[in-house]
Amino acid sequence: MNKKYLLLFLSILLAACNNQAQQQDPFPVHDTFTIDSKQVGEKRTINVWTTENNKNITFQYSN
Repeated sequence: MNKKYLLLFLSILLAACNNQAQQQDPFPVHDTFTIDSKQVGEKRTINVWTTENNKNITFQYSN
């Protein structure tokens, strides 16, 4: 009897799974740059997303 319930459960589980591709969310407009990380010893990719209001603002960083 337990095998019947297990088979029924697995059948329902497999029927619920489908092979449709998930919809991909588009990436917002962003700037990408890489830095050399001294802590982990590898290049790190940095993605910076900004809002529409901040598009025209420029930032200057100094070391």
